[in-house]
Amino acid sequence: MKDEIILLTPPGAAAIAVVRVCGEGVPGFLQAVFSRDVSALRTVHGELRDNDTLIDDPVIVLSEDATFADINLHGGPWVVEATLRLAERHGFTRIMPALPLNAHGVDGSSELEREMLQHLPLATTELAIRTLLAQPAEWTNVKANPDQYSSDWFRERASDTSLTRLLNPPTVVIVGVPNAGKSTLANRIFATQRSIVADLPGTTRDWVESSAMAHGLPIRLIDTPGLRDTTDAIEAHAIALSRERIETADYTIALFDVTQPFEPEQRALKEHFSNVHCVANKCDLDGVWKPDPEEFDRISAESGDGVDALLAKIFTHFTSASPTEFVIDRPRCWTDRQRSILHEALVDRQRVRSL
Repeated sequence: MKDEIILLTPPGAAAIAVVRVCGEGVPGFLQAVFSRDVSALRTVHGELRDNDTLIDDPVIVLSEDATFADINLHGGPWVVEATLRLAERHGFTRIMPALPLNAHGVDGSSELEREMLQHLPLATTELAIRTLLAQPAEWTNVKANPDQYSSDWFRERASDTSLTRLLNPPTVVIVGVPNAGKSTLANRIFATQRSIVADLPGTTRDWVESSAMAHGLPIRLIDTPGLRDTTDAIEAHAIALSRERIETADYTIALFDVTQPFEPEQRALKEHFSNVHCVANKCDLDGVWKPDPEEFDRISAESGDGVDALLAKIFTHFTSASPTEFVIDRPRCWTDRQRSILHEALVDRQRVRSL
């Protein structure tokens, strides 16, 4: 194990900050810089010094195997930074905060529980948190008697990406001709006004991206400028940039306006984008064309009619279950290590015990 130091608490001023030192060098480091001897699994209060300079009077807890120790500091930025630099001078490598958390930054009774804790900061909705927290217990039940599960069951578990999507929000973009109501729809999904709404085509001159939620599924929603030929250099550049976001999106909503003629621009839009979710907007108004219910979902972004059903379809697309049918207490995998073990369990059921 490499000698590493990790800030476990968020950066910035706070009442308490926790720094973890990991590796074989931990006992020697504490002996050199701490005023008292430390014992495994006991809280010890003393002085942390850099030669003659007193950094803080932290409480330190050493792990049972002495491979890591948590230094509980007063949370002033200088105190934290001085501690990190002190450890670096003693040969420890600073691990910058990142998600998922570094494996040395969490404790757990099993690899699966540690993976759960590593990924917990990525769970940004109640559904994601509850589903992730349920996994150690759900897999404990499976490991108790793996032979009772079929190959198809393990194959389905390995291919289930719903928890991965709950932890890693997919990108959803809204495209359409100018003034189709894209920003109105985006603002309703955002539940706040992020995009400027007006009756003038070309009001949105750049793509707007922010976090949103579809029945507990976190998404990155992008409102793009209306797709059209334009002589406005700024608008044309924004449209070109938005096409890059559209091409890399996980899900595309093509929004059509029933109050604008379908020919030629809206038909061209429909023919250009394949495998998208076609949605007819402004269906509460008198339209100039009638959307085929087999091809278009009907909504009113202004009133909100049909928007909840639209979000439910996005949820189902990424979880393979409707919002009302999604089961939290079901074994799911969310790392490559877990999926590899589940594939091995197709041949040898006992391999699942290594989760």
